[in-house]
Amino acid sequence: MSFEIRLKKLIDKEFKTQNDIAFKLGVSKVSISTYVNGKQKPKFDILEKFFNLGVNINWLLSGEGSMMRTFINEDELDKYDKIIFDSYFESKLDWYFLDGGYLDSITSEEFDDDGNVILLEDRSNTKMAKDKADVIIFDTYKSNIETALIFKIYHTTYFEKLTDYFKSGSSKSMNTYQLIKYLYEEIIPKINEKFAEKTNDKVEINGTSKLTEEQIIDFYYNLSCLYFLITEAKEFTTNFDKRLKEQEKEKSEEADPMKRKKKISLVETKSMFSFLIDQIENAPYVEAKGNRLAPTMFQMCKLV
Repeated sequence: MSFEIRLKKLIDKEFKTQNDIAFKLGVSKVSISTYVNGKQKPKFDILEKFFNLGVNINWLLSGEGSMMRTFINEDELDKYDKIIFDSYFESKLDWYFLDGGYLDSITSEEFDDDGNVILLEDRSNTKMAKDKADVIIFDTYKSNIETALIFKIYHTTYFEKLTDYFKSGSSKSMNTYQLIKYLYEEIIPKINEKFAEKTNDKVEINGTSKLTEEQIIDFYYNLSCLYFLITEAKEFTTNFDKRLKEQEKEKSEEADPMKRKKKISLVETKSMFSFLIDQIENAPYVEAKGNRLAPTMFQMCKLV
């Protein structure tokens, strides 16, 4: 189902007419018509107005979840819950704005601040029981834990430094999202293969041929720090996904309750997630790992 069809369903069910939703959003009927007809997509400030009317933005953009928002009290969310929720919402908006071509007009700082406000603002609802809130929070952890960890890692100084080096070391620089994809989907897996001795070839890293000797040393140090964090996160999320799949399989096969493995709980998941987040934020620990890895990384890779 496309964005346009979902918007039509929303109008028919919750607002009755295009005039009605236009009035409540504070926009013209012509604007609503362009959204409904697929000629234009609402920008960030209009999405915020949809949110304030109780619309679930995740559903509007991707079709996931219910049409209207479920409220959670902000004081029920701790630091780690907010990281999970923020990264989930931000990832949906990343897809939306990249698809619609609006991301270039929004700075990173404004985007993060607006994302946080939209996600957590005015979530009080006396009808929401805490146990239901826990279910929603846990579901968000289960569906988004890898995204949250990767978002956190790519907001570290190590990635920022690598971004600067890619910009200065190449005549054709990649944007942030292209660089994340390049490192996460191409370079890191190749380094893993090299560590496993599956290849004798050096890992070639494109776009870094113009770096000075001093920059090259620092490049490998920051790459090593980033590599350590990503592999730690990947190991956890791989095991976590494996346990979730085993749990679903046991449920579908109606296995003997006595033989079932321990069910994954919100407490256990948050405990491990918070440990990894604290580790990402522990600069001396990460930098010690990076310094230890850097000489090996230098031998395994080649900047081209």
